[in-house]
Amino acid sequence: MLKFYEKNMKELVKISVNIKEKADYLNGITGIEEQIRENQGCLEFRWNDQYYQLYSRKPREEVKFLTGKIDYNKDNLIIIFGLGNMQLLTSLLEKCTKGTRMVIFEPNPYVLKYMLQNYDLSTIFSSNQVVLLMDFGDKRKFEQEIFNYCNIAWENMVKNLFVLSLPNYYMYKEERTYFVKQFLSGIEVKIKSLGNCLEDIFNGIGNNYKNIDAILETCDIEEIRDKYKGYPGIVVASGPSLDKNIDYLSEAQDKALIITCDASLEACKKHGVKPDAIASIERDEPTYLYYYKDKEFEEDLVLIGPSLLWPKIYEEFPGKKILTSKVNTGVEKWWAKHFEKFQFMNQGMSSANVAFALAKLAGCNPIILIGQDLAYTNNKKHSQLTHTEFEGENDSSESDGVMVEDIYGNMIPTDSIYNLFRKWFEIQISENPDLRVIDATEGGAKILGSEIMPLKNAIEIYCQKQIPKHLHEHLTQVHVKEEYAKQKYIEVMEDAKEQVKALRKIQKKAREHYDMLVKLYDLKLEKMKEEQLIDVVLNMQKGDKIIQYIQKKEELLTYFQQIIRQTIIFVKDIGNDITAENIRKNIRLQVNLMGMIKNSIELIAQEYEKMISYLSEKLEEGGE
Repeated sequence: MLKFYEKNMKELVKISVNIKEKADYLNGITGIEEQIRENQGCLEFRWNDQYYQLYSRKPREEVKFLTGKIDYNKDNLIIIFGLGNMQLLTSLLEKCTKGTRMVIFEPNPYVLKYMLQNYDLSTIFSSNQVVLLMDFGDKRKFEQEIFNYCNIAWENMVKNLFVLSLPNYYMYKEERTYFVKQFLSGIEVKIKSLGNCLEDIFNGIGNNYKNIDAILETCDIEEIRDKYKGYPGIVVASGPSLDKNIDYLSEAQDKALIITCDASLEACKKHGVKPDAIASIERDEPTYLYYYKDKEFEEDLVLIGPSLLWPKIYEEFPGKKILTSKVNTGVEKWWAKHFEKFQFMNQGMSSANVAFALAKLAGCNPIILIGQDLAYTNNKKHSQLTHTEFEGENDSSESDGVMVEDIYGNMIPTDSIYNLFRKWFEIQISENPDLRVIDATEGGAKILGSEIMPLKNAIEIYCQKQIPKHLHEHLTQVHVKEEYAKQKYIEVMEDAKEQVKALRKIQKKAREHYDMLVKLYDLKLEKMKEEQLIDVVLNMQKGDKIIQYIQKKEELLTYFQQIIRQTIIFVKDIGNDITAENIRKNIRLQVNLMGMIKNSIELIAQEYEKMISYLSEKLEEGGE
């Protein structure tokens, strides 16, 4: 028995995170004999003083029933709820493609330890196809583990997703629903994080190079790292619940690092609150028009945001500014490498996420959230104090049908975007177990891992001592010499020209492959023999080299990763059978992909040319 356990754990170490905690958890499980028993050749588990079979006495029929809808010619993503049926696991490994991935979740700790002790699972764990997930009491770590695994290209098989559950595990319906929900949420976040549409990307690129002087003048974010250890941070968002408790916020003045979202600043002013910083993230002009144009800002207010904000925001803001890179990959990473003090900060997808990220970097603990509903509380989208026509109607009409649990345990309408903002908070809480997050919104969606508390109580408990310095006092005013600025203009221009050359190279290859695919599509595939079809497939696969080249050119991948990922998902859905029908479907997908690549490169190259022209004009202006 013991040798199986050690052998299995040896393999689990290779495929599992937090293995020490898991080993400690498993070692602490006792009384297995009372919970698991063998009865007439079948294992049974105990539930409410009754025993239930882990699997049928006709295991082959059960396997056939559970797997009946799986197409073994496709790469599948299979969630298996329950470790107890060995025949199910071995059958799947035997029949599934090498590209198939299986995620096993065992909700019963006694079954889990019994199986590890009594069965040799090492071959299954060492197959590189199986992941075993276990909930060992820490929900935040468990969710983070799920999200970590969702970052290893599982989304490629999302159209071939199957959930298999041991028949008698219906009593674990709540655990199964929770697990599948978290799993699918992780995949959704991964897919949506792959990038926006080209128009949105172009807007970001344009704003970046137009903000080049602001980037050169940015304050160094490292100057405030951990400067507020031992002090609370308060993030002021603009959700509808802000109306309930913003009156208390002034009591935290000078006793917490207060960071407001751009939409919430006026509400703070009306209630006598002077924030240390204002956080912004949206790159479009309406953000400037509604929250910055013709507005008065104190010179000791710090602006924190990504470099892709609407340029006039940075041009007109009178105080110190911290500009950061929004992502640490692709074209933004390429852009950021040219500037010494311009750094990446994981700032999420909303201005409240940005504010939270700044408070965390500054060492604030706890971080107190207010106005962070992330849902349509009382069917309202925003606080009456902050709402403008920019956000549209202040009601739930924009909800896309997503429902989420609120802080009182009821279901409340939200939308997929708010849900992404919420999930970002939950990931941050999970990744930072020593960070205490107080949700003092007093309404809205429940943020898992946060502590719910009225704002009045949070201020009384945590906002007790004066902060030694306000944020702007930690930041050095930056003055850029003209020669240094010119040097940077030239450096970026020359690099942009190299990017255009690389794009044209990709475009040429994509055009050639596109033309070849069109010719393949016109062939009479249905009349071909198998070896002829294989030749067609081999010609199709020449396009893989183009994709591999793009993936190696990380600075250019930003533009194509979403369409590449979507194509792969649909290719996986077609399956691996070499038939005329499957090949024709595959050709159509590749024609579409290569067509989008070659056509979009024309637009991308134009954006780089605009960048070069803009910087060239700045050089000439400097010369004059």
